[in-house]
Amino acid sequence: MATDSNPNQKTALEQDLGDLNRGVAINTLGNLVKIAHPLLLGVAVALYGEVNWGIFVTAQAALLPIGRIAMLGLDKGLLWWTPRQSAENERDGILPSLLMVMGLSALFAFVISTFFAPFLAEWRDLPQAEASIRWMAYGLVPMAVMDIFVSCCMGKRVMGAQLVVRDILWPLSQVMFALGFFYMGEVENGLAMAFLLSCLLSATIAWLYFQRVFRGSSWSGSTFGLPRELIRYALPMWGAEVINSWLMRVDQIIVFSLLGPAQAGVYGIVLMVGNAIRTIRRAFDPIVTAIFSGAQAANDHERIGANFSYATTLVIGSQIPVLAFIMLFSPWILPLLGDVYDSATMPIVILCTFWILNGALGLNGLILVGFGKSSWILFNVLIAIGTLIPLLYLWVPTTGLEGAAYAVGTAYTVQNLIQVLQVRHLTDRWHYRADVAWIILISIVAFASLGFTWWALSAQDDWLRRVTAFITFLVMGVGLTWTAKRRGYFRVI
Repeated sequence: MATDSNPNQKTALEQDLGDLNRGVAINTLGNLVKIAHPLLLGVAVALYGEVNWGIFVTAQAALLPIGRIAMLGLDKGLLWWTPRQSAENERDGILPSLLMVMGLSALFAFVISTFFAPFLAEWRDLPQAEASIRWMAYGLVPMAVMDIFVSCCMGKRVMGAQLVVRDILWPLSQVMFALGFFYMGEVENGLAMAFLLSCLLSATIAWLYFQRVFRGSSWSGSTFGLPRELIRYALPMWGAEVINSWLMRVDQIIVFSLLGPAQAGVYGIVLMVGNAIRTIRRAFDPIVTAIFSGAQAANDHERIGANFSYATTLVIGSQIPVLAFIMLFSPWILPLLGDVYDSATMPIVILCTFWILNGALGLNGLILVGFGKSSWILFNVLIAIGTLIPLLYLWVPTTGLEGAAYAVGTAYTVQNLIQVLQVRHLTDRWHYRADVAWIILISIVAFASLGFTWWALSAQDDWLRRVTAFITFLVMGVGLTWTAKRRGYFRVI
């Protein structure tokens, strides 16, 4: 599929596709490493129990959106701002952004620790939650530092910063610290203390990563004032990020309030497994945003379309095998955490299926971000949270965790469909190309082969049936993808 005969345009597109391919390779390697996280987290959940786990994940769900308020949208703003700067000015705006978010995060942490921790602990008559909230509140400061430095690195298309620091080191160190605290006898506060220590460690490594990526420049060339263009972009993005952070966690809080800490703990597992698919798509956000921002600055719509379609193909192709694994092996793994977690299987399948659909649609939002339409993003997130909250209160009391999964999936689908229409209006074209259709067709055939194998081996042992069905899926999916690639069906340039 040719994009243009212009050699400069072709060179830029080749660089974009190279960055996307490297991103897939890095994410694939990272996903293999990240396998250790859910396994170790499962051990931690079983040791701490569903009540302590439920308190922790719900407190985390309440605190992280507050952390987004302190960020002022500057982390996302720097992700958009950095690729637009020259090499000598690449640090402009970073230092004042860092100082501002550190100050606000420290203020919020003090207020939460001093005034709100007792109130929040009394909300559900759980006095043991007070100390946990205090420990976690001060994790907001290093978490803000980590996010600023990671966003700056991602603005320069260095995907390793996101993967190594935020996707691997942060969650993995948190669960390792939690296991250590448990065996030291800190059962009530171990998870919260682990959260704080993991934030401190990750912020330190993010700083070292930043120093390496920005070694060609110095702070002497940066200004202490925030650039007005960065502020204009970041402020609407701030509102969108804050509301989006609540959107991502309000379901956990409502489940806690309606069903109690034990069911909130089970739902925390549902979200954790669902995020295995969701984060595959979200891992592309920084690099694709940087690509779209650069392409839009060059007024290169053809380059945007080629990148969008190719990135969508990569997202779907990366998510589908994970969905197949979750569908086949979750009923095996979840009961190992305790009998109560067996009820998480169906909500997990529902939520993961929605994440596949939204993986195909969600990159439209990154075009809006790359075009600087942060106010549109804010509107879309308001629509999503306005859809989600009523659905949670309507469905959770009657259908429990399955209702929560349906509510979350529906709200995000509404948001992404709106963004599809907005991108069509903004660019006056559809950006889905033939390669997306091919990967969808291959996925359908691979799942059909899985289903046929599952049916054909219905009389066999359960383990043989599941393993054989998954191997059949992989052989069919990988074989068809390799054949399609050899025949040029995924060619973009």
